[in-house]
Amino acid sequence: MSPVPAPLHPCTPLRTPRGSTVPVDDDLVPLVGLLWERGIGTRSCCQDYGDLLALHAPGLPAGDPGWVAFFTGRVWVEIDADATDTLMRVLVRDGELRLAMSQWGLPGSWMWVRPVLPDLVGEGARAVGSTHLFFPREHLDQVVRVLRSAGH
Repeated sequence: MSPVPAPLHPCTPLRTPRGSTVPVDDDLVPLVGLLWERGIGTRSCCQDYGDLLALHAPGLPAGDPGWVAFFTGRVWVEIDADATDTLMRVLVRDGELRLAMSQWGLPGSWMWVRPVLPDLVGEGARAVGSTHLFFPREHLDQVVRVLRSAGH
């Protein structure tokens, strides 16, 4: 059995709503906890996706400078796809976040990505069951405030 790699960022173990324990980057503990309270499942997260890409980039050469530069300073949270609309409806209540979500490719912009893959027999495509959310780390506290103020 391979050893478990050390976490990239300092982590806190959290008990998921399903009862397992997972490491969550320290800076994302409040956000992930609020998402779980709202019934939004998470699959992965990183408090600085550029750091992760510098070491390992799924589908890209590790350390690809263009991708690393673009994603440095961005939070990554992978959520259940069926919760995407719910989360976005809460977050767009904040005008600054709504503007950041409405732009793409700018330093302060957000991205919501839901991959679409071909099926194995080549007869069509399917959207995967998760949405990848990338946003500037400087918006993290604001996102947490908006989620807290929105309640359940």
